[in-house]
Amino acid sequence: MPLHCLHCHRSGHSISSCPSHPSRNRLCWSCGQPGHRAAKCSYHRTPTPTNNKEPHVPPSPPSPTLSSAHSHDSDVSMRSDDLSNREAHNDQLIVDFIPPQPNTDPNAKPITGRQRRLLNRLFPISDEARTITETLTSASYDRLYATLRNKGKAFPFSFSFASESVSSSSHNDPV
Repeated sequence: MPLHCLHCHRSGHSISSCPSHPSRNRLCWSCGQPGHRAAKCSYHRTPTPTNNKEPHVPPSPPSPTLSSAHSHDSDVSMRSDDLSNREAHNDQLIVDFIPPQPNTDPNAKPITGRQRRLLNRLFPISDEARTITETLTSASYDRLYATLRNKGKAFPFSFSFASESVSSSSHNDPV
């Protein structure tokens, strides 16, 4: 079967070699001549240097207040202050959440290792608050987790709460 152009509908050539194809009529952006593309252009322009009359001025050193705010040491201390503030905020939520009387229900399930790891991974809390959470039942832990998720301050990284589920399968307590 002979070649047939899909652009001009004549036989004898393909669309890539069609003389009436729009790309054949356009000018080459490199040399400005019609009939070829810049990829196959034999003329390569050399870049012309600009005659910039203004001398290059190096940037001025930052002011002392800016340099101390942007130094590596201050970044670390600012992060640790931020974490300690988050930890104190979360600790207060945990202390406010804990009922004054301990749980005496013999059928209550303790929190699982998965729940414990999730809390430790998401929310900065002190060792004292962590000890308090160890005494919670699984149901009360789910309510605490929902409180921390809504009002608490998580570690400063993005994490989708939808990707982790902490509610126990045997207890459907509304949160």
